[in-house]
Amino acid sequence: YRVFGYTVGADALYDPNIRTVFVPTFNTRAFQTEPYRGFEVDVTQAVIREIGRTTAFRVTSDYNTADTELQGNILTIQKSILNLNQQ
Repeated sequence: YRVFGYTVGADALYDPNIRTVFVPTFNTRAFQTEPYRGFEVDVTQAVIREIGRTTAFRVTSDYNTADTELQGNILTIQKSILNLNQQ
């Protein structure tokens, strides 16, 4: 909404001219072994779900009809132990 001519709230973060976004499969430069093979597809799908869930943008599969494109690179994959004590 607008207050004194300024846009406030979450809408202030988005360009009003952008309504559709194309998200190609992220590139990966990480060394992939099992079980991480295909990790870039999983990350891309998660990003697409979040865009649909948390923004007003519509994700399109057609590059030519999209207003913008979101590209991503996975540089490394690291696995860490979060809990050493099983309870």
